[in-house]
Amino acid sequence: MLAQSLTVYLIAFAFSTLFWGPLSDSIGRRMTLLASMSLYLIASMVCALATDVHSFTLLRAGQGLAASGGFITARSMIRDSYDTRVAQKAMAQVTLLFAREDVLRKDGDKFQLVRRKITLDARVTVDKNLYFFG
Repeated sequence: MLAQSLTVYLIAFAFSTLFWGPLSDSIGRRMTLLASMSLYLIASMVCALATDVHSFTLLRAGQGLAASGGFITARSMIRDSYDTRVAQKAMAQVTLLFAREDVLRKDGDKFQLVRRKITLDARVTVDKNLYFFG
């Protein structure tokens, strides 16, 4: 059941791209970024406190709705700032940036922050261990 939360997240992410773009055009890029980041932060904190699967899945949908705001607004800002050829390169770099993932891994009694990246052949490789704490 918890595996379905990723599906709900991605569906909400895809659906919300329909309204974040027009919203950023009407109220401005900065306000859209602040709103989407705030909503994502709130949804993430409440998601961590979820007590049952149904509320967790619903909150994951909230995360998906909020997460696409930053992605869409960043693409809109690139489109506004650059011509077609340079914009394509900039959007490719932004997409690669979004493909990176930081993971917190427990190693004995310490926690280790590991940066991973997704390679073109869909393997996940570990870049480096950034630091230990705990």
